[in-house]
Amino acid sequence: MPKFIVTIDSSCDGDLNELNNKGVDTICYHYSDGGTDFLDDMDHARGKRFFENMREGTKYSTSQLNQYAYYQFFKKNLATNKNIIHISLTEGLSGSINQARLAARQLKEENPSSNIQIIDSLIACNGELVLLDKALELQKENKKDVFEAARELQDFASTVNTHYTTDTLTYFVRGGRLSRVAGLVGTVLRINPVLTCAPNGNLKIEKQIRGRKAAYNYIVNEAKENAKEPSKQTVYICHADNIDGANEMKELLLREVGFKEAKLYQMGPIIGSHTGPGLIAVFYIGKRREKEK
Repeated sequence: MPKFIVTIDSSCDGDLNELNNKGVDTICYHYSDGGTDFLDDMDHARGKRFFENMREGTKYSTSQLNQYAYYQFFKKNLATNKNIIHISLTEGLSGSINQARLAARQLKEENPSSNIQIIDSLIACNGELVLLDKALELQKENKKDVFEAARELQDFASTVNTHYTTDTLTYFVRGGRLSRVAGLVGTVLRINPVLTCAPNGNLKIEKQIRGRKAAYNYIVNEAKENAKEPSKQTVYICHADNIDGANEMKELLLREVGFKEAKLYQMGPIIGSHTGPGLIAVFYIGKRREKEK
């Protein structure tokens, strides 16, 4: 029996069947179009329609999971193993992780033998999957207890690098990531901002580049400089209904950086509602994102 099990949330934008086959249970967020509440069940076909609706003008919002939802989720999994490592969407983007912490504390009070360790991924989307790969590796080795593994994973989280870009600035303006003036100028000048996650998980604009191909080349060059032993690791590419862009990025990263393999996933509504359609995001293990002084 493994020393711990691993769980994750739907903002990882992975494939639900793949996660289930790996023995990883997933707690699903909710989103709304202003009138109807939807469960993010990680259905990729539904995700494609989600972005089509956004292009037609539908505005979506997301909501945090509450303590009770986490309580029920963790309690169900404690029946399998009293030790759980849960990989969460970063606190830099959502306060939902605090509800997970409260639920873990409540269950600890009810059952002192339970140990639920909440990992702030310091990132979002497929960055959580990079962290999951590491967690499953530690689980398979079965050498470290849940506390040792959790400490290693939290330290490892800062080595997950990301860059993402889009030619649609409307949603960054709406979300407050760009001013309206900057958004207007960027649209006129065909600016493709490249964004990243700060060390604490907050989003920040890394570079403003004119033209999609130039933005893609910038990301590839950053990966060349920062990726750790790319020939031994998988690069994750997530796209917001932009499979052509994702495949182009995949070819560039495999050819120019030399990653062992690349995995492509359709972005879901939890992250996608804040980025809009067209975005391409890249995730890999690289230089540590040191906290800013």
